Amino acid sequence: YNLIAKIYELQNKFSQSVDYRQKEHDMISQMYLPDHPRVQQACSDLQRIKMLEINSLSRSERLEKAQINKEEGNKQFKKQEFQLAKEYYLEALALVEGITDQSANSLKVSILSNLALVSYKDNDYQKVIDYANQGLSIDSKNVKMLFRKSQGLSKICEYEETLKNLEKAETLDPSNQEVKNLI
Repeated sequence: YNLIAKIYELQNKFSQSVDYRQKEHDMISQMYLPDHPRVQQACSDLQRIKMLEINSLSRSERLEKAQINKEEGNKQFKKQEFQLAKEYYLEALALVEGITDQSANSLKVSILSNLALVSYKDNDYQKVIDYANQGLSIDSKNVKMLFRKSQGLSKICEYEETLKNLEKAETLDPSNQEVKNLI
């Protein structure tokens, strides 16, 4: 029971701090969290609380926070803190979920592309493909997403599908050097 209280305490303590996620990540990574139903329930409760917080924000606040999280994810990625970057990107994606206008869709595609890249760095090629497919469902002509999908497909030896996606990307942007290099 004390462990569950400690998790809630950590959430409250750092939620007001700009860099709370880094501190939270550092502290939790040092803790041993047993595979126990109460711990799982506490984590599930925290996720529900986070979703309630997100849903209480206005559209513009959600987009602004999503952009901030994306930029923080980019900073962590540059420091090669891929897991932390992924956490920021996932929160950014959660913030724009359900908003379907053009600016939100553009931000979603950018976040999904970043998630695909982080997954590529983690050698999780199925996730690369999944994130790319999500992005392509929003913008089927996005060259970067076609490229990311091709990267994932090539790593799981789906060469025919890889080539098909690269050819589509090359048709859309004949001068894209990354696409040409992968072909």
